[in-house]
Amino acid sequence: MQVCGQKDRNIFKGGTAASVTRSVQRSLFKSWIMWVCSDYRQRGDRFMQNWIEDYYIGAGIKNPQKTRKKIDAGRLTVGVYLITLSENPGNLLEIIPASLLMQKTYARICPTIVGMEKGKDAAIDMAAGIIKEIYETTGQFQVREYFKNR
Repeated sequence: MQVCGQKDRNIFKGGTAASVTRSVQRSLFKSWIMWVCSDYRQRGDRFMQNWIEDYYIGAGIKNPQKTRKKIDAGRLTVGVYLITLSENPGNLLEIIPASLLMQKTYARICPTIVGMEKGKDAAIDMAAGIIKEIYETTGQFQVREYFKNR
């Protein structure tokens, strides 16, 4: 019995069964990823983020359209923080740095973006202002319902 014989080496060259199996595995994995992320709009190999229509823009953001394009493209935006709806039912909003969205895995699971601001302290103030506005308008802290009906 020859373990590393010439016949064994020829099996793995070119379009053999081993390479066909790898390509089938890759295509199945890609289709599985697309099925998992089917609720996200895809542009090229980047996933576009889910923004509400009239999102809040902080005073520190000089060019909001350019900043949003950078975030959607997955480019680095230093010092920009995003206010998002929380995935945890015990929380109202989350504040995340926009630079996290450069990671494709995080970009796929990013919840709905409600606002953006330059600087963490300003983002905290904006989130507090949003929650205060929701409470003054509705008398409750139902953030998701507020943005659905807005």
